[in-house]
Amino acid sequence: MADIDNFLTHRTSDRGAYLNKWKKDGRVNVWLHTECLPMAVWRHTGVPKVVVLEDKQTGEATRRVWIGNWVCHEDEGVLKKQYKVGADGAREAPPQYCGICRLVDHVRRSVLSGRIDWLEPLFRFEADDPKETVVLFAGPMYMTRKAFDQLDSEEKQRARDAGLNIKESWKQGCNAGMQYLFRVVDDQHPESGVQIAFETQLLGDKVKDVISDRRESRGVEEGDPLRNPYCIQWQYRENEVDPKRKYHALAVDKQRLSPAIEALIYGPAPDVSRDVRPYNMVEMRAFLEQHALVKLPWDDIFGRAKVRPAPASSAELANEVGPEPSSRAPVPLRPPIAGPRTPKQPPKRALYPQDDDERAVECEACGKAMWDDEMWCLRCGAEYVEQGGKVVLKREEKPAARPMRKRGEAAAPADPPAQRGRPPQAPVHGLFTRDPGDDAEAAPGGRGLASAGRQPGQDDEEDDDPIPF
Repeated sequence: MADIDNFLTHRTSDRGAYLNKWKKDGRVNVWLHTECLPMAVWRHTGVPKVVVLEDKQTGEATRRVWIGNWVCHEDEGVLKKQYKVGADGAREAPPQYCGICRLVDHVRRSVLSGRIDWLEPLFRFEADDPKETVVLFAGPMYMTRKAFDQLDSEEKQRARDAGLNIKESWKQGCNAGMQYLFRVVDDQHPESGVQIAFETQLLGDKVKDVISDRRESRGVEEGDPLRNPYCIQWQYRENEVDPKRKYHALAVDKQRLSPAIEALIYGPAPDVSRDVRPYNMVEMRAFLEQHALVKLPWDDIFGRAKVRPAPASSAELANEVGPEPSSRAPVPLRPPIAGPRTPKQPPKRALYPQDDDERAVECEACGKAMWDDEMWCLRCGAEYVEQGGKVVLKREEKPAARPMRKRGEAAAPADPPAQRGRPPQAPVHGLFTRDPGDDAEAAPGGRGLASAGRQPGQDDEEDDDPIPF
């Protein structure tokens, strides 16, 4: 009979799922894919995306407005200076290729010159639910949070009258923001495979610090998670007021690399070419013109943008969009160690064999199929060992209990107690002291330990759980 797990894990493409809901739990333990360096990707999230979803049961279509994820066309060197302007108001590094960057710069210069008011609505992206409808105002498209904090009370009142929520205005920022793209395996859910995760620059910097500390304390080779995989915990502190302390990362040495996770982080990586490929300029212009509330010089904004050939493969994109160096002092590199990688990459095959496969054998612990050359069941974790030329299930042997001596076999005490004929002193059990009266209280209707549902020596405190930072 075929295994249902093979059907559940079947995919028609090499794209992976997204790890994007872990912040609800506050933390997640991940393993980095050994062949995939984290990538710095610059995206425009302020320009929303309009999608139409169809209900499979009723057939009704619903118009939704989602946050955008448009990958920018500009070089990273230009994007790092997008907030730097000269005395004349011109950017030190003006955009050359990206239409959205050029649009934002045009709006900024128009507001500074007085041609457009900073509270003038420029775009409207309407959804069926009025709460999802987004109106982009001129100022928030380019202004920083610091600029909003410096507004006087009169301008803030004007913004409220125009329907702009100052606290939420940062969401309309259309400048490109940098995020790190990771390809990881969730330690608790390896059945999800290698997943794609877009994370903030702050969390990426925390991961850099973990790797830098590890390399400094254990050496370059052992501290490299791509050469010597180890588990890294991502933490999100929702109630933290300081934005710089909302994310944290640390190495989790107690997490053991299981065979299932090892096969994933050394196996094929999900394709991310669609996630890092810049948006289509022609489609973007048509999309923005459709939702514009004012006339804009579209030919000057999009028509004069330089045409830049997009890389053909995700490998070329990975080389072009590399990670940003850490702010910490770099650890001097040691000469690479010759020889094969350890652990050795397993063969690329399905995690679980079919029951009718000639190399399938039945696990003696769970009864499901496993490969005949495995010494560890990937389903139940049962371990096998070789004994006398045969492979047998490893069973943990409990040490034999030491036989208790008879009272007559023990020597008499050197200093016998003086209270002869009196009951011995009650023994101490943990935090509780028993005396002959306890047995009476433990009877039905009594108030002893048995009636309370506790065992002697059991603490009132709960089991120790990891304390969140």
